[in-house]
Amino acid sequence: MVPFGSRRVVGLVTAVAMQTPSEPARLRAIEQILDTRPVIPAELMELLLWAGRYYQHPISECLAWIPTLVF
Repeated sequence: MVPFGSRRVVGLVTAVAMQTPSEPARLRAIEQILDTRPVIPAELMELLLWAGRYYQHPISECLAWIPTLVF
């Protein structure tokens, strides 16, 4: 769970960095970890990240494709 404005929402960690970005104020603290194992297979996540870069779509839109790719 991650604070987002006045709400708490489920977030997805896609990578871990050793340095903070140039705008650390944009980072959100993780308040609760819901799953200790990846919920998306690594190969599928790599495909979605690649597709997002290639087609210039945000990762949130690419993640919305999962039901059509898996089921």
